[in-house]
Amino acid sequence: MIHSLKIFTLISLFFLFKTVTAEAPAAKSAVSKFKIATPPADAAKIKVITIHTGNMTDRMDPNYLGMQLRLTNKGYYGLEAESGQPMTIRLYMNVNEPVDEKFLKSIVEQKELQMPVHGGGTKLVQINFQFLGLDKEIGTITRKEFLVRQFDTYSKKFSKNSEKWGGKNEAIYEMEYLGLDKPLVSRNIPALSSHLAQNEGFLGIETLINDKEEYAFRITYSRDVLDDNKIWDVLTKEKWTSVSSEGEIIQIDPKITFSKKGATISKQSAK
Repeated sequence: MIHSLKIFTLISLFFLFKTVTAEAPAAKSAVSKFKIATPPADAAKIKVITIHTGNMTDRMDPNYLGMQLRLTNKGYYGLEAESGQPMTIRLYMNVNEPVDEKFLKSIVEQKELQMPVHGGGTKLVQINFQFLGLDKEIGTITRKEFLVRQFDTYSKKFSKNSEKWGGKNEAIYEMEYLGLDKPLVSRNIPALSSHLAQNEGFLGIETLINDKEEYAFRITYSRDVLDDNKIWDVLTKEKWTSVSSEGEIIQIDPKITFSKKGATISKQSAK
């Protein structure tokens, strides 16, 4: 009797384990993205198609494909690649750009890429991708949805300043910045954040796509200490204040230059 009970228990646990395992959600594939071009301001809709590729195992491979499409000067705006083999790639394009499977196959299966490099010139990259197919479904998204999907936002609250000035006449200063999505700018935002945090009255900084579909900084601050002119003075100082790895306050050269002033916006506009 006891032996039968043990067998029954083991069988029950086995099926319970299988049931739980089957119902567990599958892990999402990592998504990498590459922006090919900024859609024109009058592009109300962006077309979305999906292709499948093989032999793309390096993390740089989606970037190489994006660069190949950029060099065609056709109406392609960006891509998103889901990790895995075969790889699923969503392409974002002008609604008037034809979906040409033969063209896409020829681009994917190019064997060489003359990749432009910083400072001028090109670098020859050997590639060996496979084009495995094109889905029939075609979708659309808005221009802003595309920009948001392609943009890596940044957000940082300044805890030390918030302890002193948080909740005291808070306001938001917004400053549009062309090229904020470029790596040359985005990788230096933490340095800007550190600089602002060393100045009284600054409570935080974030980047976003605003209601006008422009890349923008939003700086939260206390009106008890700062106003638009004082914020601009801090942003355009000849030296930025930062904190070294040893915790010392140091002066560094500015990592981002500013030429277009921002302005304080209403909290309603910031929602």
